[in-house]
Amino acid sequence: METDIDIQTILQKQLQCVKAVVDFKNSGKRERLQSYLSKQVEQKDSSKTTENEAISQLQNQVENLEKSVENKFSLILKIIETTSQKQS
Repeated sequence: METDIDIQTILQKQLQCVKAVVDFKNSGKRERLQSYLSKQVEQKDSSKTTENEAISQLQNQVENLEKSVENKFSLILKIIETTSQKQS
């Protein structure tokens, strides 16, 4: 669910786009439109990089968690074996 801030950010970006198109259409400010479009491309590239970094970090966290669980499971098994040997 999107928050009010997310919606406001989206609307601001859409408004910037509309302004750029209107400027281009009304006064031929092609530079502003090109500038806006290049910023959009940069933001998408940046957000893809950020997304990839976040995915990589999550994968590392999952791997570390799996190792931790495996180590704890092994420790529990050793404790059980040791306890059962002492009782024998």
